[in-house]
Amino acid sequence: MIHRLTRTFWRFGTELWGLFMRLYRKDTRPAEAIGYRDWAERNLSRFSRDFIFTPNRNRPALDRISFVPRVARDVTEVKIQYEIFGLSLPSPIGLAPTGSQMWLHPAGERATAAGLHGHLGMIGSMASQSVETIVPKATGPLWFQLYLQHDDEFNEYLISKVLALGFSALCVTLDTPVASIRPGWAKYKIPAWAVAPNLRGTNVPKLSPGIGPRLSPSVTWRKLELIKKRLGSTPLILKGILHIDDAKEAENIGADAILVSNHGGRQLFGSISPVEVFQAIRNQVSVPLFLDGGITSGIDVLKALALGAEMAFVGSSYLCALAHSGADGVEHLLQLMDDELIRAMRLVGVTRLQDINESLLGAANGY
Repeated sequence: MIHRLTRTFWRFGTELWGLFMRLYRKDTRPAEAIGYRDWAERNLSRFSRDFIFTPNRNRPALDRISFVPRVARDVTEVKIQYEIFGLSLPSPIGLAPTGSQMWLHPAGERATAAGLHGHLGMIGSMASQSVETIVPKATGPLWFQLYLQHDDEFNEYLISKVLALGFSALCVTLDTPVASIRPGWAKYKIPAWAVAPNLRGTNVPKLSPGIGPRLSPSVTWRKLELIKKRLGSTPLILKGILHIDDAKEAENIGADAILVSNHGGRQLFGSISPVEVFQAIRNQVSVPLFLDGGITSGIDVLKALALGAEMAFVGSSYLCALAHSGADGVEHLLQLMDDELIRAMRLVGVTRLQDINESLLGAANGY
């Protein structure tokens, strides 16, 4: 009964929200990608801000990176289209997996999927809506992010389901064997029934609080190797790796790519920024590396690519855009970031993604 009433409430709320934002959006959409974050910090509730923003080392690490632009080059035509695992994407910018998006907008993950317009999106295990309802709304390719559960049979069931629905890759998050140590978050006492409808059916005690009981602390490289064998040609991305030796292990068990990430600093408060370790990992493995952590603008994307990343994934910024105006906000943010990336490439003197490398960075030039 309570779930039926909840669904009815959210359907009604979605319609009201859409009507309001159609009237309100035109005067409030920011001119820069960072503007959505500024709006969120001024307008969202304390709970929503605590959900989106977490103090971490990511932003300071990105801010320390500088460019040494090249000049007197023809930068009239810039191409940022990118291909990965058979997908043709408008740019190397993707949306990182985040859960519980209905806490920010009534349409939740469905709105995020609808705002992709060709860009790559990742839908997470902790999504607040079922994958069956998200996929039909998607306007871009989807990968599925998986938290491995205690129940291996349920893991297999969920993997089979998302592949049958058309998700083209699986991303397993490794940095969350238990729930996070996150200052200021425990006070909210979020019950297990309030999150993750896609994980209902797994072996979780009915009255267990929060997401902790859903996570398996027994994930091993052997288990990941078996998952890769089960996937066959379907790409396996491993997320949450920060140590060089773990990156080597990931490559050894057959991972197709690594998403270097500290979970936005949300899991282990004080963990190193992926930016700080990225080049060291890049020098030790040959699989594609993606970067997730602190990306808020097209300039940040250019920094990630110059460090050696194949793609940069955006997290909290698109949550701000989602909260602002749903699918339209997500689409607009991605357009802004694409435009900013193109402009930044012109300003440093490159016109193709393959020409972006560490020679553009101050550190590589002795500065």
